[in-house]
Amino acid sequence: MKNLKNRITTNLIIRRINFILLGVVLFSFSCLLIVFIQTLCCKGWHLALNIDGVKGIQSFWLDYLPLIKLLGCSLTIWIASYNLVKYLSVETVKALAKLREMLNSEEKKKIHTALFDPEDKKPILSELQSDFSNAEFFDYIGTIELGAIMVRRGVISIDEFYNQFGYRVENLWANQEVRNHINKEAPYYKDLNFIIQCLIDKGYLNS
Repeated sequence: MKNLKNRITTNLIIRRINFILLGVVLFSFSCLLIVFIQTLCCKGWHLALNIDGVKGIQSFWLDYLPLIKLLGCSLTIWIASYNLVKYLSVETVKALAKLREMLNSEEKKKIHTALFDPEDKKPILSELQSDFSNAEFFDYIGTIELGAIMVRRGVISIDEFYNQFGYRVENLWANQEVRNHINKEAPYYKDLNFIIQCLIDKGYLNS
C-alpha cells in the first residue's frame, strides 16, 4: 500500500514537471518562430539552396544559440519525462489491480460484506440475488473501473476500452436497477461515470 502511495505521488510530481517542461518547449519554440518570421519579413530573406545562403542562415542563428539549446534540452527532457509518466501510469494500474485482487479473496469478501452499511446489504439486482453477492457485484464494477483509470491516464484509448469492455458497460447501463444504483451512489462511482460519459460523448452509448 505504501509503495502504491509513493508511486502515485511520484507520478503526480513528474506530471507537473512534464507540464512545466512542455511550457518551456512551447515558449522557446514560439520565440524562435517569431524571430524567423520577423527576419523574413524585415530583411527579405530568400532561402537560396547554395553555400552562401546556408552560411548566412548559420551565422544569423549563432546569436540565438542559447535559445536553440534551451529548446533542444527542454524538448529532450520533456520526451523523457512524458515516457516516464506513461510507464508509471501503467505500473500504478498494475498495482491497483494487484491490490484489488488481494482485497477480493473469499475471506476478505466476508469481512467486506459484514462491514456493509445496511442499505448496501439489500440486493442490487433483485432478479439475480440468489446468483451472486453485492461484494461480487462491486468487484465486477471495480474491475471495469480499472480500465476507466487506464483511459483517464492515457494508457489506452477510449476506442481500445470500448473494443474490450464496451459490451459489459452497455449491459450495465441498460439494466435499470444498476443504473438507479449508480446514479444514487454517484460519488462512489466516479471512474465508472467518467467512462460512461466518455462512451456517450463518442456515440458508443445512449444517454
